[in-house]
Amino acid sequence: MNPTTESKLSSEKSLKAMKSFSEKYAKNTNTYFCVDPSVTAVVIEGLAKHKDELGAPLCPCRHYEDKEAEV
Repeated sequence: MNPTTESKLSSEKSLKAMKSFSEKYAKNTNTYFCVDPSVTAVVIEGLAKHKDELGAPLCPCRHYEDKEAEV
C-alpha cells in the first residue's frame, strides 16, 4: 500500500470501534444494515475515517459545510 492510499483509509482501531458501535446501535434501535454488505462497509469505513480525522464519527452520508464545526 502506498502512502497516498494509507492516508485515505481509517485506522484498524477506529474501524473495529465503528463496526462494534454500528452493530450495537442496530441492535439497540431494532434497525438493520443494508442488504448490500458493500454499502454497510463504506458507511462504517466513513465513520472510522471521520473518527480518525476529526475525533468524532460524523455520518459519511451527510454533507457538512464545515465538518470541524460539527464536531
